[in-house]
Amino acid sequence: MFLSWGLIGDAVLTTAMFRNFKTAFPEHRILCLGREQVRWVLAPHADEFVAMDPTRADLGAEFVAACRAGSFSCCDVLTGDVHVFYGGLTVLHDFVAQLPAGRKILYEGYANRGQLAPKRRFPAGVTVVPSLAKPALHAEVSSPPCDTWHVWHDQLHFFAHLVTAIRGRSPAQLGVAFATDPCLHVPDSAPVLARLGLAAGTYVACHLVSNNPKKDWPLSSWSELLARSDRSFVILGSAADRARVRGLESSRVRILCGETSLPETAALIRSAAGFLGLDSGLAHIATCVDQKTVVIAQNATLGWFFPYPAGLARKNLTTLWNLDSPECIACFFRCPREPLWELANRGARCMREISVGTVAAALERALAGSGR
Repeated sequence: MFLSWGLIGDAVLTTAMFRNFKTAFPEHRILCLGREQVRWVLAPHADEFVAMDPTRADLGAEFVAACRAGSFSCCDVLTGDVHVFYGGLTVLHDFVAQLPAGRKILYEGYANRGQLAPKRRFPAGVTVVPSLAKPALHAEVSSPPCDTWHVWHDQLHFFAHLVTAIRGRSPAQLGVAFATDPCLHVPDSAPVLARLGLAAGTYVACHLVSNNPKKDWPLSSWSELLARSDRSFVILGSAADRARVRGLESSRVRILCGETSLPETAALIRSAAGFLGLDSGLAHIATCVDQKTVVIAQNATLGWFFPYPAGLARKNLTTLWNLDSPECIACFFRCPREPLWELANRGARCMREISVGTVAAALERALAGSGR
């Protein structure tokens, strides 16, 4: 049984883990529990997917009862993604404690205790795999430490421990090769293109606001960028995103937030001329489907999610960050350059300082196929 606590982007990266499960444990069925919105990402990689609603006070109560009643086959091992520690421990604590399982193995977290969520109360009976050791906060670096810090390294570290714990031998001893590439099952784009009156390759797909405003580039900068370009843009996102970007619509900028399902959104991204966005799930989708992708990233978590590490490196991905503030890398939104209330009210300073010209030039280079 696999608990998926992460959101869309996290789930996209997790798909490679499922491929590794199939290789290392071919005789095991994989039952995945996750939010409804990640079903289309993870369900094709699991034998069964059950949606859970993290907003419910009795999260998982019906599922636990069904397990005890024998509606689901006996669970030999309960595990989860590397994001369970971050918020999931609070919501999932009782659920994990009550689930009948032979063994329960969870990851301590992709961030060390001193960096993020230092208090982590795992349920009794859970074997906790220690976090992968990483450099200290505010390490003196001048570029993203993505070859040692990326969440993907935590997944490999955790998976190796899972294999050893369950099989009694390491992946190397078993001859298990790690899959590294995420894998998405994206539907044909023809129906959604026809419904919306779009033609493949004629627009740039965009995601301008994230579910964490600290990761957002200023809307005033987006407005200037879209106004100065001769290209056509399609803004994608959730229904909640529409109100935040409604002032940006024009004859060349079309807002489709909330008008497409996530699989349809992925299909539109794959059929675009390119993708421009933030550190968000849609950017991971764009990168995964080999779209020409430009991501504006905050220094605060640089290297954890974007850029991708060498093992996941894609020539189609360009990651922009504030090169003038290397001291901000890995600050985890505890900005060393201005008060926290400025961060809360205006977003990350490192993001605000990335110029429109820098983003416009990077987009044109990406669309031309010349990269950074």
